Amino acid sequence: MNIVIFNERKINNRCDRLFNMHFIGKVGIKAIITKEGAVLMVRADNENTWDLPGGRIHTGESLEDAFTREIKEELGVSAVMGPFVHSSQVIHTQDGVNQLYVTYEAALEHPDAPLTSTSDESAHMRWVRKEELDSLESYENYISALRTYWS
Repeated sequence: MNIVIFNERKINNRCDRLFNMHFIGKVGIKAIITKEGAVLMVRADNENTWDLPGGRIHTGESLEDAFTREIKEELGVSAVMGPFVHSSQVIHTQDGVNQLYVTYEAALEHPDAPLTSTSDESAHMRWVRKEELDSLESYENYISALRTYWS
């Protein structure tokens, strides 16, 4: 039996360099759903900050499947994923984990269907116009996504 002993310091230094070079974290997908020029925003009961509908991608799940699942979970409706709008990386303040958010335009399959909050993450919903963006209490990455969308 051959036993190979590695220099632990060299391995740790290499891992540190790789960790600092490659993305390690959670990935979320967000939707920009519009109606008459306004964008749908959601907010949890225990939050003051408005969010775009969507959530984290599960391991092994495609972007499209995650998008469909998240919109159905949060809004109780089906939506079609449209073109890519924006991406951003942030360190989540609650758990300190690096997160990548990808935001896509979306169209409701049945635009007149009522939106129903099926999750505590979307207990409150509102339509936001471009003129309200500067006073909207939201996270900077979602504000950036909306600015990109409206530019």
